[in-house]
Amino acid sequence: MKTLLIFRHGQAESTAGIHGDHGRALTERGRKEAGRQASQWAFQTSDAWIVSDARRTKETADALIHDWALASDQRPVHLHITPQGYLAEADRWMDLIAMAPPQAHRVWAVGHNPGLSDLVFLLTGRGMGLSTADIVEVELSIDKWMDIAPGKGRFVSHHP
Repeated sequence: MKTLLIFRHGQAESTAGIHGDHGRALTERGRKEAGRQASQWAFQTSDAWIVSDARRTKETADALIHDWALASDQRPVHLHITPQGYLAEADRWMDLIAMAPPQAHRVWAVGHNPGLSDLVFLLTGRGMGLSTADIVEVELSIDKWMDIAPGKGRFVSHHP
């Protein structure tokens, strides 16, 4: 069994400005939303992180990682920031997750809607729209990340 944590970025600036959509930063509320999630999850050094390279997703992941580093003086070993995660569709997320390190028991996928909500549906059959900084925990009935496939997940919990 493997655990997938699907994490939508925190609230971002409403206008793209000179940096475009890709460069939108988290708002103060978005930073608080992401930081709040850190207290709900225990840090595991074996976790793998797959993060869209958009500014708001990197800042969302960093909020958790920073809070955990302050509490435990540790950081994730496997952190993959990728342009392929930017506005990725569910099937692209499955391709990215399939490449996670085999020793990782948990993978964090930090990205955008609608791709992440679609990923939850593709894996579990459960339709849900993720709000900003929501995390959905999915248990996968696989032994290797490369075996991820539609219908292989079981919805465990939703953390708004």
